[in-house]
Amino acid sequence: MKARKLLALGLTAIIGATMMAGCGGGGGSTTSQSSDGSSASGKYAFVAKDVQNPYMQKVYDGFEKACKEIGAEPLYKGPEAATPEKQIEIINQLVAQNVAGIAIAANDADALQPALTEAMDAGIKVISLDSAVNKDSRQTHIQQADPEKNRQRTNSSGL
Repeated sequence: MKARKLLALGLTAIIGATMMAGCGGGGGSTTSQSSDGSSASGKYAFVAKDVQNPYMQKVYDGFEKACKEIGAEPLYKGPEAATPEKQIEIINQLVAQNVAGIAIAANDADALQPALTEAMDAGIKVISLDSAVNKDSRQTHIQQADPEKNRQRTNSSGL
């Protein structure tokens, strides 16, 4: 259980750092400065595979915390059922809202490309996590660490 919490904490830190690094010029109206002097502005959306998934809620909890720490407004979006069509609708809505960044756990690696490309063309930063979108649809991807390597690290650290 401790290994899972450590993985979630690490993923949260990576998501927050990746989404916020260099995203200060995106859309939105709020700007603030974090304790380390970096600034973020606007709204950042996490698009889950589906909002019923408890893992996606845990990921959002960390995303929300990271956003609030730097003064950005977090948004939690996702379809009721895990379909790429519903994610595309959500992405299009976020583009229309001119969010500063989108983090997405994709339901389909390729189907989301036109919508995510449009988001990037509009200046919105895009990352994928957990389930990748193709490399032309994002700036970066965050993948969970190899479970076996996590077990080895956990066992060797005494957790």
